[in-house]
Order: sequence, then C-alpha cells, then structure tokens
Amino acid sequence: MRDMSDRKNEYQNKGVEILAVNAFEDNQQAKDWIASADLPYTWAFANDEQAETLGVKSVPTQIILDTDGKVLWTSSMISLFGGADEIYAQLDNAL
Repeated sequence: MRDMSDRKNEYQNKGVEILAVNAFEDNQQAKDWIASADLPYTWAFANDEQAETLGVKSVPTQIILDTDGKVLWTSSMISLFGGADEIYAQLDNAL
C-alpha cells in the first residue's frame, strides 16, 4: 500500500483515482489504522455483501476499472503474481 502512495501522483496525472476498499474487518479499527498509517487516497468501507459484489474474496484484492466502471483487471494476493509491478503494467495497459 505504501508503494501505491508513492505512485499516486504519477497515475493521478493520467486520470487514475486510487480507491481503497476496506472489507472483512471492524470499520473503526480500520479507520484508526488508516489514520495512523497516513495513506493519502480515498477509502470506502464495504460490508461482506458489498465486498462479494465487488468480487473481493481475500485481501488484498486489486481491481482496475475503466471510466464507465467496467472491470478491466482483477487480482487477489498480487504479491504471488508479479508484485506491484504487475498492477502498474496493467494500469499502463488500461490507459
């Protein structure tokens, strides 16, 4: 997540918005952690049903949507599938 913070400006200048969705844990605990971690992007809080609708089965899950909300790419546990470089490659492909 820190790596996404480091790249936020690079992708924001390309029209990308980073939205982190917290799921499967107590919202207040998550809000306390987010405040202490100083992660500079937008956060949403999903209940289990909403997470399921988004296709989130485990965390972390990364989802790339186009401007119409169409899913372009998704991956769970990205560290097993190429690490952060994979999500940046997918973002570049989407742009």
